[in-house]
Amino acid sequence: MRNRRTRAFSLTEMLIVLAVMGVLVSMIVPTAIRMPAIARRAHCLANLHYLGQAYTAFCSNSVGRPNLGPYAWSESLWPYLGENRQSLHCPEDDFPHHGMPDMRLDVSYFGLGSDHMPNSRVLFGRYPYWDEGACDPPGPGVWKLNDEDYQTFTTNPDGMDATALLPQYTPGKNPKSYWLVIEEGLQAEEAASDYDYDDLVVHVTELDNNRFSMTFEKQWYYANYALFDSDGEQIGDPNAETLGVPGNSGPFEFSFASMLSYGMNWRVAKIPRGVRKIVLLDYDTEGVHVGGTLATKDDWAERAPTRHLGDLNVLFGDGGTATFAPDEIDPGDAGSENDLKYWDPMGG
Repeated sequence: MRNRRTRAFSLTEMLIVLAVMGVLVSMIVPTAIRMPAIARRAHCLANLHYLGQAYTAFCSNSVGRPNLGPYAWSESLWPYLGENRQSLHCPEDDFPHHGMPDMRLDVSYFGLGSDHMPNSRVLFGRYPYWDEGACDPPGPGVWKLNDEDYQTFTTNPDGMDATALLPQYTPGKNPKSYWLVIEEGLQAEEAASDYDYDDLVVHVTELDNNRFSMTFEKQWYYANYALFDSDGEQIGDPNAETLGVPGNSGPFEFSFASMLSYGMNWRVAKIPRGVRKIVLLDYDTEGVHVGGTLATKDDWAERAPTRHLGDLNVLFGDGGTATFAPDEIDPGDAGSENDLKYWDPMGG
């Protein structure tokens, strides 16, 4: 009876096996590592799809062109989000930014006759005019200025038309400090106004504890001002009758409305319903200040983080979502191919 000898692997065979295993590992491991990131990208797209449904519902309930601006938009869409308000946060975003609350300023008058009727103005959210520069009457009533522009603006004599002096808003040297200058007249009755945008002045300071403060620096003598938060609660001491007077000028502190991972196109109010223009995308500020006359205002590469494997997610006005490399939708200068295709409400 012959002894059977077990044949051993040769060194060459062992090296071939190890090489094949190495190739398989090099193929499998990166895919396994990418799978969670791919899942988070899909989650983000689902968020934007849901926000798109809320945006469509908001537009459907608006008369005429949707009254939505690039600020406080999260609170404007809040009633349409139901139980899915976590859709405002991208799972890939470890440092979400702040959303402003939708606050209302009521103005009432005395001793000026029927041409000055009580009216309300929204402080944040639905007036993107300050992004576009000087306005022609009738003005929106609220304008946002950085610290440097406000110091220049205050040299305008009281009672003089200041509409030509209203600049585009830029963050300035201290983006956490800015001023709201307010013209008191009703938009329907602007002929009774002097357009000096000096009737009420509000200083806003963003703090480091997820809160911000508002100080009412001055007010017009013939008007009373009352501020209401998004829940309809009046701010300050009602017994003082008006904001901007000693004892009722602040600073008053408020919480930001929500933590956001997305930014809204600054021209959203001009986007016709159902048009395939960018409405929301991964972005690190509430308003996306790019494209058109604001082409150089924000650093596109810095503000549009490539959270999703080097790409970012986008919501269009028609409700569709997509994933792009930043260069594919870089707005560039006014009139650029990308600006007209993706950003400009009236672009081809």
